[in-house]
Amino acid sequence: MVDRRDIELSELVSYPRETLDIEIKGWLDLNDHDQRADLAKAILAVANNGGGYVVVGLSEDSAGQFKLDSKCPDSLTSFKQDDVQNAVQKYLEPVIQCTVHHISHPSGKRQLPIVLVPGGHRVPIKAKIGSPDGKLVQNRVYIRRPGPRSEEPQTPAEWDQLFERCIRSRSNELLDGFRDILTGGTLSPNTEDPPLTDQLTEYTESCEGRWLSLVENLPTDAAPRFSNGSYSYSAVIDGEFPVEPLPKFRNTLRHSLRNHSGWPPFPFIEGEFCGPKPVEDAVEAWFGPNEDGEFEKPSRSDFWRVSPEGKFYTRKGYDEDGRFAEIDPGTTFDITTPAWRVGELLLQTNYVAVAMGAMDADIFLRLKWEGLKGRKLVSIGNPRRTIYHTLTSAQNEFETEVSTKVSALNDMLPEVVYDILKPVYTLFEFFELPKNLVDEEIRELRKNRY
Repeated sequence: MVDRRDIELSELVSYPRETLDIEIKGWLDLNDHDQRADLAKAILAVANNGGGYVVVGLSEDSAGQFKLDSKCPDSLTSFKQDDVQNAVQKYLEPVIQCTVHHISHPSGKRQLPIVLVPGGHRVPIKAKIGSPDGKLVQNRVYIRRPGPRSEEPQTPAEWDQLFERCIRSRSNELLDGFRDILTGGTLSPNTEDPPLTDQLTEYTESCEGRWLSLVENLPTDAAPRFSNGSYSYSAVIDGEFPVEPLPKFRNTLRHSLRNHSGWPPFPFIEGEFCGPKPVEDAVEAWFGPNEDGEFEKPSRSDFWRVSPEGKFYTRKGYDEDGRFAEIDPGTTFDITTPAWRVGELLLQTNYVAVAMGAMDADIFLRLKWEGLKGRKLVSIGNPRRTIYHTLTSAQNEFETEVSTKVSALNDMLPEVVYDILKPVYTLFEFFELPKNLVDEEIRELRKNRY
């Protein structure tokens, strides 16, 4: 069976874009000292940004599009795990453990190396030695800066953010330790019905009406219609924070979004057909027909909208429908993938809320799954998980609402995700979702690894 991680990583090559957690490099010859140091600098900056990816072998043309670098060799024998780790050990302090995957380019002509850079470091990573060309300087710290570029921190705020990430990582380590010790019970978010219900319902209905208008004239079997089912997420922030003008908020949103899985919630890809647009005082994107009039798989046919008032909405298809050639769409529900999808939704909401200045605010969120009836519980996202019985859902839809603190979306992420997902899995013939499964999958999600 195809590994989920390679499927996720293929999106970084099929839809190349540079963000604060994705750096794209042309071909790098690791036998050349300067080019090897160039890779190390990219890894260093991404690591200090909280982890991410370095994609090697794509060059940017005059139109700003990333194309296959003509220097890419036929074989990647000189760009393996040990080669990259040797560069890390030579140039980075403290040393971190990266992983390398070779992913086929959509053209089919070459494979490209993608370096998965872990986040969650307790101290800033710095350059152990400098490079011969002087572009990497000994004892200097580098981060990903808006542009995006890999440079030294240049403002007090950037240093504060770096140290805050390190402190947060230490806090998460402590919380994970407590979770390993306290195996009984969970920390449940507040699920009382707050006065934000009407506001959230109004926003959700507005977004769903907009989505319906977009798919109305598509063919019946078009992926963006989600004929086999989909899930949606809506949320509203309740608290005091400045409401930015839409152009400024677009940049706040773009720079605050993070990528933990290859194709994150609210994917921010520039382009005439799918690029974010201003619609009804919000930033909106829809991945409908591409330039050729063709459609992607349901899990890549997102519709999303985020407003400066702190309102979120997204709808997308299931990963299980169309991403695994050996599985018929509409027939399965994975045991681990929803933990990643819900966990990343909540993390992205946290990132945006913090960037908006709403860290201390409350948040009311709603998740809805549709098209569950007849699906069987399977294990395809993580080969280490096993399902021993055939368990089928007799219910077609499930909806849940949660009220909690924005800060809890980070500090109590495994607990919030578990409380959201537990009743969903109960639909599969009373299956009891193991709490440690959610803890472990969220831990991997946060590392920017698979």
